[in-house]
Amino acid sequence: MIEEAEILTLKYPNAFFLWNILGASSKVLGKNEKASKAFKKVTELNPNYADGFNNLGTTLKILEKYDEAITSFKKALSIKPNAVTYLNMGMTLKYQGKYYEAIEAYNKALLLKPNYAKAYHSIGTSLQEAGNADKAIEAYNKALSIKPDYAEVYNNLGLTYLQLNELDNAVMSFENATSYMPNFNGAHYNLGIALKELGRLEEAANSYNKVIELTPENANAHNNLGAIYKDLGRFDLALESYNQAIIFNSCLLYTSPSPRDS
Repeated sequence: MIEEAEILTLKYPNAFFLWNILGASSKVLGKNEKASKAFKKVTELNPNYADGFNNLGTTLKILEKYDEAITSFKKALSIKPNAVTYLNMGMTLKYQGKYYEAIEAYNKALLLKPNYAKAYHSIGTSLQEAGNADKAIEAYNKALSIKPDYAEVYNNLGLTYLQLNELDNAVMSFENATSYMPNFNGAHYNLGIALKELGRLEEAANSYNKVIELTPENANAHNNLGAIYKDLGRFDLALESYNQAIIFNSCLLYTSPSPRDS
């Protein structure tokens, strides 16, 4: 697709939609520098095309050119206010650590699209990272009231409960996440952490074994499983798990488990 689009842009260099196709194709294949140049060309050829500026902004965000991305999103919004563009701008602001500016952008998205579950989820993650756990939980629950099967929200809700040491609620949230998305590796990993903290070691081992089933080279999961087997007195299995952790990443053998986000 990229090769065909490049040929067409050479033949029709002023056709902005062909440059947009080239940008989208390049982005899908992870060629983000090429994508950003194509989307930049789109905005030059058609400066009133809001989607072109939004596409450029999302690509610049991936390239971690956050200030340029924000400028592009603002230009898109000046042409045509759009909930998705506000969401993208909010995510970029969050990456810069500007959590409350991000929330302001998400709220503007909600003015345009009141039942936008992803915006409430994003508000929750910003509040969570800003250290406002209680408000984060409110935002996550609002997202779930709109989209009850939103596995990523349940996972982040569980992480918030972990921060608050509300372990039973954390377990329930992670279990909901894995129920709606059975192969959600991060949620299985986080469930293992919460179950171990509660002393439910057999169940925690099952969670880490599921992680390993999904990602066999996950050194952290092997390491954490080894610690559980050691606590259970299953020393042969513990040694085997630790050896697997060493094989996949020797530096992780004695690290403490870190929860996984969405």
